[in-house]
Amino acid sequence: MLFYATFISGFDSLAAKLLSRDGMNVVRMMDGAVEFESEAIPTDIPYLNNVFVVLRRLNHMNLSRLAQDILAKPIERLNIHRPKNFRLFVSQENELVSLPGNVMHDLVDAFARLTHSSFSPRQAEAEFWLLARSEGVSYCLYRLTAVKKHCARGELRPELATLLCECSDPQDDDIVLDPFAGSGSIPFARSRLKTSFHGIFASEINPELVEAIKQKAKKIHNGKMQRSFFVRQQDFLANTFQSDSFTTIITDPPWGIFEPVSHDFYPSVLKEFARLLKPSGRLVMLTAYPDVSAMMPPSFKSFAEYRILVSGQKATVFSWIKSS
Repeated sequence: MLFYATFISGFDSLAAKLLSRDGMNVVRMMDGAVEFESEAIPTDIPYLNNVFVVLRRLNHMNLSRLAQDILAKPIERLNIHRPKNFRLFVSQENELVSLPGNVMHDLVDAFARLTHSSFSPRQAEAEFWLLARSEGVSYCLYRLTAVKKHCARGELRPELATLLCECSDPQDDDIVLDPFAGSGSIPFARSRLKTSFHGIFASEINPELVEAIKQKAKKIHNGKMQRSFFVRQQDFLANTFQSDSFTTIITDPPWGIFEPVSHDFYPSVLKEFARLLKPSGRLVMLTAYPDVSAMMPPSFKSFAEYRILVSGQKATVFSWIKSS
């Protein structure tokens, strides 16, 4: 079965690697999107944004032609639950557009017959998309994933936190630290990976955020979490952890955009990372702070970099390995 999914633009190579690892056959990679084949219906792939069933794919970008093709050759019955209602989106290169009124009316009728449900343009259980991409391809899609909740300011979306954790080449013996844990997105994402861990430490200076992490952790009924998930309120630069304590540091430190940071903040933080990581340990860091690479201690070797956008802001994911 053919599927279409979106992911955070800039992670193309990593997304392809992860999908292949997880048994998907990658058919076509695009900027922030992928076609893949899977025998099972992939409703829960945490590093993807949204997943759709491909109902029709044509090698052109003309949405009116796509609509006429759907009307001329109706889509076969979907093996999905019967929704109460549905809505329809039309997108040309990531911009919502409209089709001629009679065409939209006929498409709505066609999807109503297909699903045996009614059209509801504002809120609906099911979504159909007609989508054209700059790569010269158009799709008719049925959305599998639910609309995701809005994140608070500064909170990482779960799929981004998951990708950061996957950048660390996770191992079953990992001892992981996020020294700027915030709301805990990264530690919780690491705890949900299929790869196990020895311990996960969430360190945060804000006592309210620390308490929120603790309360959230209590609600997760997982024995491994209860035994091996640790939360500390502290100033990371207070040097309270022993040297060579961690195999992995995954973090999203302050960028100096919403709140200023001192000129020596990043050099001090990177020096502390070097002290805390075991030999051959991995550091994954998301930041938009300029010239971070030039500040790296000589004990680190660059492994990978990903240029991405976070809430419209250009940022970089750095992956480094500490020399042995």
